[in-house]
Amino acid sequence: MGKFKVPENEYVIKPANVSVTIKDTEEYASSTFIADIPCENIIIDNENSIIYGDETEKTLAELANDIKRNGFKGAIIAYPVTNNTDNRELFQIESGHRRFLAAKMAGLDVVPVIITEKPKSEAERRIRLISMNLHARNSLKPTVVANIINTLLSANKEEQQRQHLPYDMATLMEIVSSQMELSVKSLEKYRQFDKLHPELKEIADEGISWSALAQSSALPDDIQKTIASAIWKEIGRVGVDNVSRQWILSLIARVKQELSGQTVKPKTVVKRRDGGKIIAKAAKDFDDIINGNAIFKGEDRENTLKNLVKIKECIDKKIEELSN
Repeated sequence: MGKFKVPENEYVIKPANVSVTIKDTEEYASSTFIADIPCENIIIDNENSIIYGDETEKTLAELANDIKRNGFKGAIIAYPVTNNTDNRELFQIESGHRRFLAAKMAGLDVVPVIITEKPKSEAERRIRLISMNLHARNSLKPTVVANIINTLLSANKEEQQRQHLPYDMATLMEIVSSQMELSVKSLEKYRQFDKLHPELKEIADEGISWSALAQSSALPDDIQKTIASAIWKEIGRVGVDNVSRQWILSLIARVKQELSGQTVKPKTVVKRRDGGKIIAKAAKDFDDIINGNAIFKGEDRENTLKNLVKIKECIDKKIEELSN
């Protein structure tokens, strides 16, 4: 792990604002300082697991073992809070929950902390909690992304009202679009996704095209559940990787047709991409893999090998086709 990036400099406070021992370091910007804080003085933000999901014991154990071998890298980000019972200065984590829990598991008593100012409101706390952790998470499940969007819409509405600023839906969507680095159109799709039956959301988290599943968001709940049952059956028959977006759209179209008594054709978009550009990009990605710039987790090793075999077969087939 490289140098830890502090999201917003205006959140970082000066050493004079807290009574802690400051760690002298040239690794961070001059506006930033690091304090060594005892783990017993650090508390987690419980909403982090509600938004992003709980960490597994296996993931934490792997990170703890890495900390034991290589030491604690970077620093967590936290702000000072007051404990009303004994007036101890505590620090609530904004970013680094996973590494903090792993550090405790590894037996560390003290961890380095970049100290930020306390949020001015609960809405700002939620916004900062999401923004400081968003890009540290890889491959977020659709249900998590939809939950994040709804949380940001609600929090930004509260914050806009607090500051007497516009809080109409169009304004909020633009703000969240910027925070999430997603288009407003993508946000709208996720809002449709949030209307899905829980079983369809679970299917989306398994890797099935969530944007295709969202086409059934306007259907009654019992009909969505019927669609979910049909998809689970297909998954059991051919495997989750072989249930295509087109198959999902066709299934939903047939269900809509049965409900309306009219023929409904699924929306299909045929887009032929430049094969040369695709291969050039793939070649660049494989350069990173070969040069050691990619990490392969232990639990993913078997699937990674299977995918590499599939890729090799596709490459051999395309080389033979283009050579003739």
